[in-house]
Amino acid sequence: MQTFSQPTFGSAAQKRLTQPLIKQRIKSATKPPARSLAKALFGQSLGFSLIETLVALLILSVGIVGATTMQMLSLRGNLSAYYRTQASYIATNMVGRMRSNATGVNDDLYNNMNTATLPVDPVCISVGCSAEQLSQSDLIEWAQYFTNVQGIANYQPLLNGGSASITGDGSNFVIQVNWSERVNADIENQSYLMNFRL
Repeated sequence: MQTFSQPTFGSAAQKRLTQPLIKQRIKSATKPPARSLAKALFGQSLGFSLIETLVALLILSVGIVGATTMQMLSLRGNLSAYYRTQASYIATNMVGRMRSNATGVNDDLYNNMNTATLPVDPVCISVGCSAEQLSQSDLIEWAQYFTNVQGIANYQPLLNGGSASITGDGSNFVIQVNWSERVNADIENQSYLMNFRL
């Protein structure tokens, strides 16, 4: 029967057996637990690299540029709608003037009018106008939407580069209102037509 002698506490053999175990325990005790947990969960990937950050910035930039472009197109569309609304108001204003001067319409005084060629102001509103004088006064007041006919201080036209005209045959009329508007990078002429019958 064989007997084994147990090494004593201070022997060299015991030190050789226990030393690697102690070193392993010390090493594992000094590792931060969060890092070892993150490493266990995600492997070697611990955070964003520079390329991932740049790609995220690129995607964010494209989104911001797209939103800005959409906002500019929306503002341009709103401005275009505003101009068209003003043109409709100007055309409707003249229709109302013509309805209130039925004698002038019957005498064909409104058949061919243009804000580019204005008559002399008859200055008759306060004393009473004839049908012809009223049609001339209507045209001058109508032109005030586009040019400073009456010499008003700090005047602003309702439509930039605007003009208006009426063509008709005594009962069927077409009012055309023109203005200039920025479309993309260019200034383009726009027009609004109103057909009506009196």
